[in-house]
Amino acid sequence: MIRFGSSLVWRTLLSIISSLVLLALFLHLVASAGEEINLARLVDVIKNMMPGWVMLYLALHIAGVFFRAERFRVLLRAASPVIPAYPHLVLVTVVRNMVVDLFPARLGELIYAGMLNRGYKVRLDACISSLSLSIWFDIAILVPLGLVLAFTPLVNSELSPRLLSVAILVLVLAVVGVLVLYPGCKIFAHLLRRWAMRFQSRLLDNIVTFFEQLADAISKTMQLGVFGRCLLLTVGVRACKYLALYALFLAVTLPNFQQLSQAQPWMVLISMIASEAAASLPVPAFMSFGTYEAGGTAALAALGFPVDVSALTLLSIHISTQFVDYIFGGICLVLFFLLVRPIVSSNKKSPIRRWTLVVFIILMLLAVGVAGYQYKKYRKARSLVSPPAGHLLENADQHRQQAANDFDRLNGFVVWSSNRFGNHDILKMTLPEMRITRLTTHPNSEYFPRVSPDGQSVVFARGKKRWVSQRNSKDWDVYLLNVKTGEEKLLQRDANQPTWSQDGAHVFFQYQSGGFMQKNIATGETRLLVQSGSGSLPPGLELQTPSFNSERNELAVTFRGSKRGTMLVTPEASQYIAVDDGCQITWAPDGTFMYWVDHGGRGTNKIYRYNPESGEKTGLLDIQNEYSHEYFPKLSTNGKYMVLAASAGGHEHDVADYELFLWRVGDDWDAVTRLTFHTGNDNWPDVYLTDD
Repeated sequence: MIRFGSSLVWRTLLSIISSLVLLALFLHLVASAGEEINLARLVDVIKNMMPGWVMLYLALHIAGVFFRAERFRVLLRAASPVIPAYPHLVLVTVVRNMVVDLFPARLGELIYAGMLNRGYKVRLDACISSLSLSIWFDIAILVPLGLVLAFTPLVNSELSPRLLSVAILVLVLAVVGVLVLYPGCKIFAHLLRRWAMRFQSRLLDNIVTFFEQLADAISKTMQLGVFGRCLLLTVGVRACKYLALYALFLAVTLPNFQQLSQAQPWMVLISMIASEAAASLPVPAFMSFGTYEAGGTAALAALGFPVDVSALTLLSIHISTQFVDYIFGGICLVLFFLLVRPIVSSNKKSPIRRWTLVVFIILMLLAVGVAGYQYKKYRKARSLVSPPAGHLLENADQHRQQAANDFDRLNGFVVWSSNRFGNHDILKMTLPEMRITRLTTHPNSEYFPRVSPDGQSVVFARGKKRWVSQRNSKDWDVYLLNVKTGEEKLLQRDANQPTWSQDGAHVFFQYQSGGFMQKNIATGETRLLVQSGSGSLPPGLELQTPSFNSERNELAVTFRGSKRGTMLVTPEASQYIAVDDGCQITWAPDGTFMYWVDHGGRGTNKIYRYNPESGEKTGLLDIQNEYSHEYFPKLSTNGKYMVLAASAGGHEHDVADYELFLWRVGDDWDAVTRLTFHTGNDNWPDVYLTDD
């Protein structure tokens, strides 16, 4: 068996470190171009992959394994009198696929020779020759393909002139492929033999021997009449491989990057070949991470596609293929240990110890556990970066027209935060026309718009930088916007989640995360009403979605930080009572009840109401269709309508695909009318109505 000595451990560690450095450098270069890539965004892209295309990738990938195993069987028959049965060759092939990129220059291929020689007693020269020939056939089949890809952009006048560099690159790779073909390898070996004799180099002797053996193996293959069969099997191997990668490319780009999903198949093929070529370079990269992405991204960028989108796509594809290879390869390696153990154990010099398999299984389980833990963490981290802008759904205008018929007697508008134009802006939809316009165009994130009682102004929060997660309650300022003129005014620094007083004279807001402040719009006078750490309020609180009832002098607020839950706070005494769990608690316009979001509904969420006089808690709305994860409820000033957002399963406030809905309070849940039809993120709506 292969012995894992200290030398191999150090080489593996070097490969891992090199890959991390290469990836960091690669992502730094992308960031220098003004784009942003990090792990949170990557996880979101992978999670959004289309299952149908992923299943097609798996089917084609498995078909490619059988083609490759059959080619190994044909080549081994031509070189060795004893070969393992076809199912065992499939096991070896799958394990070979798992570790082929584990070491630089695809040295992981050597595990194929090791498993056949140690496990099945196949002569080492037959193992090496069949492996070399399989690599040779893979290169040979790329030559005509490379020539076609090279001349495609050259003969198409409609394509961008920048493709000339891509065409030249592919053409050079094709020429290099021709040079290593037979009799090119024989000529190359003859020249090297002369140099080896002159310089007395052991390394050159080994290289010469390799090329001479490869040339001899090619000659024997031709003489035995299996050359044509191997070539056809190679066509099957390559066809399955590139069709599978194209399916995976569509699985990544269709739901995430519409522009890149429109790339022609030959463009995708060029990027995949460029990735494969870069991964084959003798660079100490672990699993080819860094080199693979750099090669494919460079090709796609040369074809005119955005660098960040290309990099995320290639990285997602690479991670997905490695995941599949290591799952299948790990299973087949365990089967190999179980099935082949009696054969290998007969060799007293290299017995397979029982603890080897136990350690391997433990390491696999540990890896799965760590991956699950990390995935749970990254689900919460997805809001740390701006999500993809998304796209308008098909027949969106038709859907909006149907929805408008439900509001033919309503006059007013809805405002909300949406990322459909890039970063989050404040949007407005008129009722009943349902015409959408942008109220803000600032590059920084904006959210939590609230309409003044007279409908003339909107207050909202704007991030201090281009992207601020809504999980971050501190890095925001509050602005006042005139709806008609578009004029903006900074109301307060270090403020968040603003709301209006009933007379429109004051704005309330969360101040520096743990405070609740009131500001007179006319005079600019401010007054801190509540501060965490004062009275009975514990220190370290975040006062989220504060909603103040001036008549009762009570604050409905969600506690985060040192204490969790929806609370009713008396500012003067700084005392509080717990209402329930959940979040986004808000006073009704008439002050008779509060409403909030909590678990318990069909989509894990439900909107509840609370009577502060009786303490009674009842359900208010629970949508029973696919959009049943309700969030961001807001009643109209007259209390007759509620606008809210709901998703089909996503939760993150500023990342998930929330859609807006309007509901007449008291109607059944199926009377809810959908307002938006877009795959982007729509959140924190408010509605202003002049009549009913």
